[in-house]
Amino acid sequence: MRHRKILSQVLKDLSCNEQEIEVFFKVISSNGLKISEISERSGIPRVNCYKIVDDLVSKRLLYLDLDSKVNKFYAVSPYELQNILDKKKDKLLKLKDDFVSIVPDLDKIYKIDSSKVNVRYYFNTEIDKVVADIVLNKSYLAFYNPFEVSKNHLDFYKSFLDNLQKSTQHVREILVNCKSKVLLKALSEISNPNYEYKLLNYSELPFKSDIIIFDDKVLIVNYKDSTGVLIQDLNLVKSLQLLHEFIWNSV
Repeated sequence: MRHRKILSQVLKDLSCNEQEIEVFFKVISSNGLKISEISERSGIPRVNCYKIVDDLVSKRLLYLDLDSKVNKFYAVSPYELQNILDKKKDKLLKLKDDFVSIVPDLDKIYKIDSSKVNVRYYFNTEIDKVVADIVLNKSYLAFYNPFEVSKNHLDFYKSFLDNLQKSTQHVREILVNCKSKVLLKALSEISNPNYEYKLLNYSELPFKSDIIIFDDKVLIVNYKDSTGVLIQDLNLVKSLQLLHEFIWNSV
């Protein structure tokens, strides 16, 4: 059932293992259970149930009814579970903000072997999420043809334009062979001072891919096939940055 699948994922995100998840399901669907009953219903040996229940109690997912004459354990209510998730979300957001503040300092001490190249592949909607994250959170340079992107991923391109409007990062894009007046008008209406673009019209350059240069990485995207390759290579990045700067200053 859908609710079991979602709840299982929630419990995994709260660091519960498979046995803890199974016990939680048995308890939440009952009016309290003793250890012996948990063992009987879950099929987990009683001796193992003590530790499982203790761990769930420490995670505030189960509690012991101290007013009862028998030791029965109860699951927290769905609304209390929602509160636990909200607190975790707030904590993660705070941690993210703290981490973002130290990224420049970490970058100064970050060491990478420039002779080592790391490559990762993305497919389908995964590549859309990667691009959206870069647009919202990274300063980047890019070569791409807006028509090729919008032709294959119109909904994605609409959200891409929205993200460009929201971005607080510096972005420079070279639009290759873009002759669509509609797309150029949409780009010209972006009122973000951090966003700049220039046109490169060269018919002998049938540009089909999107190349995004950021940090120490290069992302190459083929929107027609919904595939992408992320290359972590400082030497490649520096070369493409120089090429981008040369073309930017020439057009």
